[in-house]
Amino acid sequence: MARTKRTAATFAWRLLKSDMKLLAYPIIHVVLMIVLLWSMWSMIFDISAMELASSAEDAAMMHQESSSETDSTAYQREHERESSDINNIFGHIHFGWLFVFLIINALIGVLSVGGLTAQALTIARGERKSLAYGYSMALARLPQLLMWW
Repeated sequence: MARTKRTAATFAWRLLKSDMKLLAYPIIHVVLMIVLLWSMWSMIFDISAMELASSAEDAAMMHQESSSETDSTAYQREHERESSDINNIFGHIHFGWLFVFLIINALIGVLSVGGLTAQALTIARGERKSLAYGYSMALARLPQLLMWW
């Protein structure tokens, strides 16, 4: 069993070393994810990223301070303030656009995995194809990829 795992790992490592183009698929996926988040930020959130981070940090700091207190009424007041701050953050999120963002991001991820798989299979067969070949094969097999998803 261990020998089989070692053999599979060395095969994958040799495959990656033979064509570093395989690393482009995850890098492209991360870049597209960041671009998608940047372009959809104003649709998902009402406030800027700095304001959102500040609200989350304030809520975390209040939780940390309230956990050190022993008075139950003070703890209860702090807990109510924390929950209102968290609800305030959730009040700035448009969940419909967040859902659209997650679906598009998942679709990009599925296409990237499909493209990576197609490219790895061609390399294993000894062929050399372009980076676009992997994505074209992923698009051609999109129904199967969506069923797998």
